[in-house]
Amino acid sequence: VALDCGRVINPTLVRCQVEGAALMGLSIATQESLDFVDGRAVQTSLAAYPVLRAHQVPRIEVDLINEREGEPRGVGEIALPLVAPAVANAL
Repeated sequence: VALDCGRVINPTLVRCQVEGAALMGLSIATQESLDFVDGRAVQTSLAAYPVLRAHQVPRIEVDLINEREGEPRGVGEIALPLVAPAVANAL
């Protein structure tokens, strides 16, 4: 992930936030599904809900473009919506 989020105050926290969002996006794009029968969810616990497991997690690199001047901007879940299109493009 290459990210321009303005002035970075704490790069470690920004990287953690971006890595978590990227993993969530990858899990949504490749693993997660919620099935319904008669209007009720079949998966009723986290154990029954398919999410990306630790052994399936790829290496994630985050490169921050750090502006030295100006105000810091928010990061949030900025990487999450970008993962599914990237996976589809790679396929």
